[in-house]
Amino acid sequence: METYQDKETGYDIRVLTHTENWSTKPYFDFECTTADDSRVFVSESSEGKRSLWFVDIETGEKDLFLELESGDRFSVPLTREYGLLYKGETKGIYRCDLDSGEQIQLGEVPFCLSATSGQTTFKDGTLVASYQHRRKYYFIGVTDLKTGKCEMVYRTDQWTNHTQACPTDNEHILYVHETGGDAIQRMWMFNYREGSNRPYFVEQENDWITHELWSRSGESVMFCRLFSAARISDEPDELWIGNKDGQRFKCVAKGNYLHGAPDASDKWIVADDHRTGWITLVDLETGENTLLATGLFPSSGAAHCHPSFNRRGDQVILTLPLSDENVQAGVIDLKQVDAWAKKQR
Repeated sequence: METYQDKETGYDIRVLTHTENWSTKPYFDFECTTADDSRVFVSESSEGKRSLWFVDIETGEKDLFLELESGDRFSVPLTREYGLLYKGETKGIYRCDLDSGEQIQLGEVPFCLSATSGQTTFKDGTLVASYQHRRKYYFIGVTDLKTGKCEMVYRTDQWTNHTQACPTDNEHILYVHETGGDAIQRMWMFNYREGSNRPYFVEQENDWITHELWSRSGESVMFCRLFSAARISDEPDELWIGNKDGQRFKCVAKGNYLHGAPDASDKWIVADDHRTGWITLVDLETGENTLLATGLFPSSGAAHCHPSFNRRGDQVILTLPLSDENVQAGVIDLKQVDAWAKKQR
């Protein structure tokens, strides 16, 4: 396994994969490691096909887990120790044992055309995701584990994705109206118990809000408010946190950010920036930025770093765009970072 030292920060960065095709880690709003943090989930794409591998963090040894077909979506919801697979051909939803690979069907969504988000779970395990109906509108679907039936709880003409159930209650569903860029009002919160729907963080003119996710505690939502990254102004970008009810919001840091993800303690955020090529660690107590890595310039959205923490919170897992052609999965051990290590003593 290759390890290189960042030219500016001096930190060691471990390159977990060495493939001709792009190898990328999962999107940052899902778990990216097994329950014991020993292996990372890595997606490899070639000639229109996708495969999911487990890669040992210490040795780099790879084990094939899934061959994904067109329309399939695999995810490991926050705090869960199992995976969920939506199969595009059959419209079935399956629970995947991460040790044995055994698949057990939990439900199906026969009236959908495709899934527009990965499967997420309420505290009680109920499945939540968004889809496009075969009649082309979009909806949020809640799948009952007892019956396997999917209920359409919200419908809209607007492209709906990044749909995420709160991991620690059975009612809050965060979702977005996606445009592929800025939105007039991007984030929304649907309450499954009440059947109510409302904007989450009401946007003002020239707000560019994006890249939202629940904390593992389920008590807050983190998102980015872009300025320089969106070329709106020269002001620094901002990381914000709001409570689940959308009543209190706070800007917790300013810097160069595109995506950000909190750790399990809600004390740190790791963020990337495609313009500077930086990976930054943010102390939520002080707002201080610590540069972890540099020189990571993605050639497209598929190569974005999308950094996030392992479950223990002592490593950052990320995609490494080492060149336009060479995209691999990597890890940064935070025990070598003084700003982080001092606060663990």
